Amino acid sequence: MIFLLMIFSSIAMALAPSEPNCGRIVQALGRVQILNPNPTKLGIVEARIFENGMPPELGCKDSVITSQDSSAVIDIGSGKIILGPASKYAVEESSGKGKERKVIAMALLYGQMRASIVKRKAQLGDDTATNHFRVRTPTAVTGVRGTDFYISHKTETGQTLEATIDGAVEVSQSAN
Repeated sequence: MIFLLMIFSSIAMALAPSEPNCGRIVQALGRVQILNPNPTKLGIVEARIFENGMPPELGCKDSVITSQDSSAVIDIGSGKIILGPASKYAVEESSGKGKERKVIAMALLYGQMRASIVKRKAQLGDDTATNHFRVRTPTAVTGVRGTDFYISHKTETGQTLEATIDGAVEVSQSAN
């Protein structure tokens, strides 16, 4: 009976309208896991695990987790990020619709990443801050304005490190 429920819930999920696209993993090395926080009817969190393959597009509520010897390159529309080993990334905010959707705020919950963000031009009716992109860790928030930078967060020490490679990054203490 449980087996049949699992099959029917999987079919229902496959037929349900998909959530907005907030990126695509363009390269995955090693074990990369994509988590979707929307529980199925059985209350199970959907997890898709990929090893040395090409995963599908990322939904706006998905998280990406890399294992110890893994990494992922993610195209987020407004730029690309390289998620390092033993890291967790999640989209916090996006703007636009369809293929024009861009990630404008993300969280690095632990681990390390390098981001290369394209400077955006403000458009009429755009309700987001002009040329502004944010990355939040548990202890800091970075405001990015078209730049290439590295950020890491160590859960053991609660320390966030940021290094600007090119452009401008503003760093402040997180409100959390």
